Amino acid sequence: MTKTNINHNPEKIYFMGDLHYQHKNVISLDSRPFEDLQAMEEYIDAELSTKLDSDCILFDLGDMFFGTRENRFQKLLSSIPCPIYKIFGNHDKQDFFLKHYDNFKGFYDILSLMIGEDYKITLSHYPILDFPYMYHGGLALFGHTHGHLDKFVDNIPNLMLDIGFSSQFSKSRGTFIHSLPSIIDEFRRKTGGKDFKTWAAEEYHGERSLWN
Repeated sequence: MTKTNINHNPEKIYFMGDLHYQHKNVISLDSRPFEDLQAMEEYIDAELSTKLDSDCILFDLGDMFFGTRENRFQKLLSSIPCPIYKIFGNHDKQDFFLKHYDNFKGFYDILSLMIGEDYKITLSHYPILDFPYMYHGGLALFGHTHGHLDKFVDNIPNLMLDIGFSSQFSKSRGTFIHSLPSIIDEFRRKTGGKDFKTWAAEEYHGERSLWN
C-alpha cells in the first residue's frame, strides 16, 4: 500500500471507477441507459470534458477500460484535462498503461490518501472490509462490485462506499464522476451528520482502536 498526501482544493478533487470503456456487454449487464457502445462512450467523454478542468485532480478506481485499443485509449485520455492517479482494476491491462506513464501521476493497487488534516481515505478497486484508520474515522472508496454490495455496505458501520459507474451512489447523483465534497456529504448521511472520528468511536466502542 502506498501513502500520499494531497493538499488541494477539495472542490477540485474527483473520483470515478468502472467506466468499462469499450465494453459493449456492460450496457446490458449493468442496465446502463445507452442504445449502443458509441452512445455510452460519447456520454463518458462529454462528462469528463465538462466536469473537469486543468485545476482538478482525478482518482480512477479501476476498470477504466475493458479492452485496450490505442486509438480508443487516446480518445478517452484526451477528454480528461487534468492529472490522473490510477488504481488498477482487474480489467486494466497494466503493461498498456505503463507505456503511457506520462499521462498519469502514478499507478497503484491500493492508495492511502491523506487530504490535508481532515480526511484519510483508502482507495482500491476491490472493497476492503478492514482498512487503515477505519476505527479513527477513516474512509474507503472502491469499485468493482457494480452496486451489488450497496445494501450490505449501507448496513455496516464501516465508512466505505462504492463510487463506480453503476453503483447506487452514482445513479442517485446522475453522474459517474464525483467531487470530494459530494462523497463527504454521502458519508455524513450515514453518520447522521456526526464527524467521522466521533462516529467511529461510538460504533467501535474504542477497544478496537488498538488494531490501528
